[in-house]
Amino acid sequence: MLPIEKGYLRIDVDEWLDFLFGSLIDDMDLQRLVFFTYRGDWTCLLDGTGHGGRHLRAYFNFRRNRIMFPVPDELDKVGARF
Repeated sequence: MLPIEKGYLRIDVDEWLDFLFGSLIDDMDLQRLVFFTYRGDWTCLLDGTGHGGRHLRAYFNFRRNRIMFPVPDELDKVGARF
C-alpha cells in the first residue's frame, strides 16, 4: 500500500461515532481519528477535547466490537505522542 502524498480525504463519521460511543463523546471536538492494527486487531484511536476543554482519548477494537478499557499502557503511550 502506498502512502497518500497529495490530496485529501473527507469522511463523515458523526453517525458512526454516535452509534459506537453514544453519549460518551457527545460534543467532542474530534482532532484525530487514527486506524491501525494492534496485536493483530484493527483498532481506532479517537482523540480530542470535550466539555470545558477536557482532553479525551479512546480506543475501539473492531474485532471485539468494543471500547478498549482499561487501555494497555503501551498503547496509551502511543496515543499520547499524537
